[in-house]
Amino acid sequence: MMRRKSDGPVRALLLDFDGVICQTETYKLDRMMEYFGELGLRAGPREIYRLAGGVIGEKEAILDQIFGGQERYRKVREQALGFRPPMPAYGDVMTPGIAGTLEAVKGRGLQIAVASNSGRERLRRALSECGILRYFDCIAPAFDLGRRKPDPCVYRYAMEQLGAAPGECLVVEDSAIGIQAGKAAGAMVIALKDRDGAIDQRMADVIITQIGEILDYLS
Repeated sequence: MMRRKSDGPVRALLLDFDGVICQTETYKLDRMMEYFGELGLRAGPREIYRLAGGVIGEKEAILDQIFGGQERYRKVREQALGFRPPMPAYGDVMTPGIAGTLEAVKGRGLQIAVASNSGRERLRRALSECGILRYFDCIAPAFDLGRRKPDPCVYRYAMEQLGAAPGECLVVEDSAIGIQAGKAAGAMVIALKDRDGAIDQRMADVIITQIGEILDYLS
């Protein structure tokens, strides 16, 4: 994909957590696929990955769309809707190369924020468990702010906390709703491709396959 540079010198890097810093999305969606298969339901990665990004309030509608045409679903619908994948140890699902990339970004004098639909305590605990909390100048928790992605509030909050304009920020996302939030906040958005290439990331300015590739865009 052709590179698109930001509007000016990048001063801040804003990272989503699930699917960017840690591959919790892939882990959870794999568990979902396994569980749905045990219930006798059939779906491929591209369908299940529609649940990426923590689509609170939309899970029921999405599962109804995916499985509604399968007779078996009517019998196990409540079990499917009630499934909550167990969370992995965060250190076990860190995105390969994330620590070294964060070290390189700080070495260039940039500020770093995590901007997630999760709450502050969960994010702080997860970053601490991964041994990378020290790299972050800001934790932007959409859950605590009361407005979740695709609302751009979480990214605007991070920009305000860091004192950086939208054109000075680079957002890294994976999910469609996260990309939408970053774009609505006025930033350049890079999408980190998911393992299966199943998430719709066409709205992003750039799609990368390895986290270290973001260093090419910090001009």
